[in-house]
Amino acid sequence: MPDYIPHTLIVTVKPEPGTYEFLVTWKDTERDAYPLILGVFTRHMVRLLLTHTQPDEDSKSMVAVVYCDITRADISVQSLKDELEILKPVSRVEFVSTHEAMFEKYLFPIVSRGNRWLIMRVRTLLNIENSIREKLGTGGSSLMFEEGVATGFEGSSYPGGVLSQSEKGELLRNTSDGLRACGWGVFDFKSVDDGFMVTIDDPPLLEGVPEPSRFICGLAAGVLKSAYISDFKVDDISFDPKTGRVTMRLSEIKPESGRKAS
Repeated sequence: MPDYIPHTLIVTVKPEPGTYEFLVTWKDTERDAYPLILGVFTRHMVRLLLTHTQPDEDSKSMVAVVYCDITRADISVQSLKDELEILKPVSRVEFVSTHEAMFEKYLFPIVSRGNRWLIMRVRTLLNIENSIREKLGTGGSSLMFEEGVATGFEGSSYPGGVLSQSEKGELLRNTSDGLRACGWGVFDFKSVDDGFMVTIDDPPLLEGVPEPSRFICGLAAGVLKSAYISDFKVDDISFDPKTGRVTMRLSEIKPESGRKAS
């Protein structure tokens, strides 16, 4: 497995009085605008701490969030804003002090291809699942598994039905990438006799619970259901508490033959 780098949402710059967060937008047709914008910061000896750019799907503009330190700059923060605003490609400039701030101020909500997303702490989801399992026993485990199946089945058609039209292998690869990007774990689907072997590396785990999340296991079954338009059952499951790896063998649930229609 490759060495992934954790994707952090918290602002990792030190929140001192001289640090600011800038929001700058410009026409996405202006290909050289971003170097021009950054040049204003560097020309005035503004220390760049973090930068992030992305397209805004609604306005067809590019967006940059720039964290910077103006402590040793030869320009005030308001004058920096004014100079950025007069650049021809730029349509909007805002800034706010990041002193005592932990999170970004301007980007909301989280969206992709028109779909809104929600970020939840792993502990919150797993505590909900653990509570349901404690109250309902095996019925709770079955419920969480089926909810995982439904989520995996629906998620495989994202974005905009593109994946649902893909070849099965491509769908599994891209959906695995999507699950990883969203933090569910590193999924690997391998075809074996009469089914699939699925490994999940680094899935969300709840401390003190010596078994994998049934919701996560259901996700894998839901992805296969979307690819093969058939239900799958778990034949065997193992969990390595040292590495956190989940290994599952799933087989397709064959429709009963020979039954007469009532």
